[in-house]
Amino acid sequence: MRVLRNSSSAPCSSLRAGGVVPLLYLPQTMEECVQILQRHPSIPVLGRGSNTVLSARNPVPALLVTSQLDHISISDETLVAKTGTMLARLATLAVRQGYGGFAPLAGIPGTIGGALVMNAGCYGVHISDRLLWVEIWRDGEIVCLQRHQMEFGYRCSSFDPAREVILRAAFDISLRVDESQQLRQCLERKKASQPTSLPSLGSVFRNPSASVSSWQLLEKCELKGMRLGSMQISEKHANFIVNLERGSAWPDDYVVLARMAANRVYQRTGILLEPEFRYLSKEGYFHGKEIL
Repeated sequence: MRVLRNSSSAPCSSLRAGGVVPLLYLPQTMEECVQILQRHPSIPVLGRGSNTVLSARNPVPALLVTSQLDHISISDETLVAKTGTMLARLATLAVRQGYGGFAPLAGIPGTIGGALVMNAGCYGVHISDRLLWVEIWRDGEIVCLQRHQMEFGYRCSSFDPAREVILRAAFDISLRVDESQQLRQCLERKKASQPTSLPSLGSVFRNPSASVSSWQLLEKCELKGMRLGSMQISEKHANFIVNLERGSAWPDDYVVLARMAANRVYQRTGILLEPEFRYLSKEGYFHGKEIL
């Protein structure tokens, strides 16, 4: 097991910004992960940090990062992935093997664990669509939940990150469809419309409704290009905040800039945008309206 002391958490976030963490655990096996959870029941858990701002102003005392728990196995029309497996890798592998229902997920950053907590999705397809079961750590023991024991909604689920940690998940791969062309189209569309060359956390805000997109509201309120420190509302896609300076960036500016943008949208349209990202500090995880 790797244990880093007084290390920057910036490499653990796709925003490439973070604070100094006294203890950073990187388990290499599931057994090591469980050992850490047994010793530190309340330790915050992070995958690839593709949806989380890691506070530098008030950093966590310890962090468990699951990025090394990356493994996929296939048998009997079931695909099983460990929590640290990249969703994009899983989706791409599924498409190449001829399994249907995964292509749009190939453009989503982050790991299986984080994607399930927020029910990540793209172009009408969600990670929960072909989910069979999930193995979690809860209250000091490993529990297996079947699909009917879980609830999923738009960018949300019934998982409680404060007391549950996703360890593994299984997916139905019985649908045989050639989605190779759809995969290419999804990736090309992402590259053309999103600022993929700069560090970010993906979409900043959830869409207020099926008919109203956050990026349209942000663009209407002339927020493209607004900057605070190293953080800038992307000039390519208004619902992305990008890190222009990487190593020297102050991650908490991301949260402040998001609040400024949400306030302007509310003042001009009366619509209150809800953050899609999470904020992690010594006080714990904050998400949704708690951040604003």
